[in-house]
Amino acid sequence: MFNHLLRLVAGLALLVFCIGLFKDHESRELWARLTQINPLYWVTLSAISVTVFLVLAAQFKLAVGLLGLRISLTNALCYAAMTNFLNTVLPLKSGLLVRGVYLKKRFSFSWEDYFIALAGAQFVNLGLLSLIMLFSVIAIWPLQQNVRLGFSPFWLLLMAPALIAVGWFISRIRELYGKVIRIVSRALLLWFGSPATLLKLSFWSLVLHGLSYGRLVLALVISGSTLDYGLIVMMYALVTLGLSANFTPGNIGVREAALVVVGVAMGGEASVMLQASVVDRLSSLFVVIVFGGYSTWLLSRQELDGFARAE
Repeated sequence: MFNHLLRLVAGLALLVFCIGLFKDHESRELWARLTQINPLYWVTLSAISVTVFLVLAAQFKLAVGLLGLRISLTNALCYAAMTNFLNTVLPLKSGLLVRGVYLKKRFSFSWEDYFIALAGAQFVNLGLLSLIMLFSVIAIWPLQQNVRLGFSPFWLLLMAPALIAVGWFISRIRELYGKVIRIVSRALLLWFGSPATLLKLSFWSLVLHGLSYGRLVLALVISGSTLDYGLIVMMYALVTLGLSANFTPGNIGVREAALVVVGVAMGGEASVMLQASVVDRLSSLFVVIVFGGYSTWLLSRQELDGFARAE
């Protein structure tokens, strides 16, 4: 039953995504500029996106390994691809939920263990990103004399995920207090009790952010941007932190709008920012749809060799 449901969800998700893509890109001028980009650039950007998948797979393999679930890098890569595919075409990061259901069904991996593994990786990723943001504000911002950030309603949108999460937690604090404290205590003991794993996870997180930042820089350079690399660091960190929760499937449209708003506020041209955001999106979407869609189909058919074994 689960396999049929997963195939149905993937098929519907891909259909919805394709419809949304054609609706969101109606500008002939923009498409004309995109078609003039050297194919070698598209290959390079896509290669970066594939490498991002590999890094996410390595992170996930480390995280679940700490909780006793041994999986190969090939399996981890399929899980990462499936998760990103469903996160991109469905709202509310549904891929994370589907992966949790799959692991519980296939390997009896409990939801508590899955949450601890997921929370550890997310904590490291967002924690490192916060440090990058702090560093950019302290070390880079004072050097940018020509940048003026005025207020925009969009800044509230960037802060919304954190505000929503805090509000939800406060509203259910009494009900969740005991369970949350128990899970968090166990997570802290596990992660900080294994500094080698935490260090490896931090390394892969640094590589992940470096690749994502590099892809954005290349997209901006291709589009003719003259923004300082330091400002791009700040822009990347601010947008990624602000949109850590999905407003739309894969934050399609929202991330592009955020990059344009923040980029223009930092001195970039709106048309250049828009083209760069679309280039960055298309290069990642190609990999997500091809590899993620195939991995989702493969896992739904239960044809992946070398399934994980729990210790």
